[in-house]
Amino acid sequence: MDKIREGAAKHIPPQRLITAVNNELNRLKTAQIIVYEQNIKPENEDRYANRLKHISILLLGGIKDKTITRLFNLMAKTSRTADDILAACDVLVEFNSINLLSQDDLYGIGKALLSSRLKASTFSGISSVYLNARAKRIKTEDILTIIKNTLTNGGGIIQIDQEISNRGRYR
Repeated sequence: MDKIREGAAKHIPPQRLITAVNNELNRLKTAQIIVYEQNIKPENEDRYANRLKHISILLLGGIKDKTITRLFNLMAKTSRTADDILAACDVLVEFNSINLLSQDDLYGIGKALLSSRLKASTFSGISSVYLNARAKRIKTEDILTIIKNTLTNGGGIIQIDQEISNRGRYR
């Protein structure tokens, strides 16, 4: 209903509005399947609806349902919460908006984030470091390797930033 109200307020042509609503409905159905299969239904209806919307936005941002599911499968292994998984996926959407990445690359970064010592609240800082590295014209695969290796070896954002700064100087 939010989509319809928003589209009507913006005077979107009916056919475009119908397409947008259908696309959103499909993403929400996919989100519902993910939540059900992963048994991550929140304790109340508002949080459930917000979780579905959040996953829908991730799907819209280019993260495939299989990638999201693979990351949720890491919950027990990494002692992370569903909210931590979603925070990691938010970073993946930001990466994807800077430069389209393969689902394997997105999963690798997500897995590294979830396996790292970083708190979920600091995950978003990785996006700034990634953008900085892209501005220095460092190859995408090199940036991803630096991020994954640093996080896997117990480092954090500062160490990633230092490695990228060093790499940028010696290009």
